[in-house]
Amino acid sequence: MARKLSQSRLAQLHLEMRKLRALTAREGTQNVIGFAGNDIPKEFKDLNCMSISPCDLRPSIMLEGCFDHGMFLCFYGIGESGESGSLPKITLQYGTFREIEEILWKYDTSPKESGGRE
Repeated sequence: MARKLSQSRLAQLHLEMRKLRALTAREGTQNVIGFAGNDIPKEFKDLNCMSISPCDLRPSIMLEGCFDHGMFLCFYGIGESGESGSLPKITLQYGTFREIEEILWKYDTSPKESGGRE
């Protein structure tokens, strides 16, 4: 399912995770959303995810599995410690220790077409 998300949807997810991280940090709410009856925010409902961890060192969304064994969307470039200069990207990670990683989306830093004018 995660591999079928469009590039624009993945870019929107990155933005929504950034907002959710800021909101949970500002409100001092719990880090894991989705366990113990906590509602998944509407911006993430289409993922049918199990939980969202917006304030982890690397924010993530658990798509299936349990705790450290499962499939996760991991968000880079959202001010995590030691990686403040990393470019925004989203990876799909799975395995017992998330040892398998696939980049699904990354911020495009290439120069945009200028339409032939200088």
